[in-house]
Amino acid sequence: MILVFFGVSADMLLLISWTYAARGNQPQSGSWRHDVAAATETENHRPVVVTANRLTDGAVVYWRADGGWTMRLGGAAVAISAAAARELLAAASVDQTRAVGAYIAPVKIAADGELQPGNLREAIRSTGPTVETRSETRIAC
Repeated sequence: MILVFFGVSADMLLLISWTYAARGNQPQSGSWRHDVAAATETENHRPVVVTANRLTDGAVVYWRADGGWTMRLGGAAVAISAAAARELLAAASVDQTRAVGAYIAPVKIAADGELQPGNLREAIRSTGPTVETRSETRIAC
């Protein structure tokens, strides 16, 4: 299998190669991509949170410090170190009855202390679906 990456630094390629090889060249449900992003963010001491999708309706949720889930990014537990991020992810991954697909996502902390999504993917996820859902479809009379 050949992997091609465009616009990726040499350090990032090394990290991707190492992560991919460490799993025996078998990415598990695409999660190796999240491991690469998480390792990059936490090794650079950038703030991260744990996010997932609620099992009942697929809504985006964030892991709280008290061990529950919240739909508000501002209520999420923030980790700065890789060790803290791994601990949050391990704790969140145990709860497979309320949320699934937990992974580490970058955040930015604004001057006023408010959490903001750290990349385009998380910005899109935090604002909801990008397509009209059935319940939003209007019937013309």
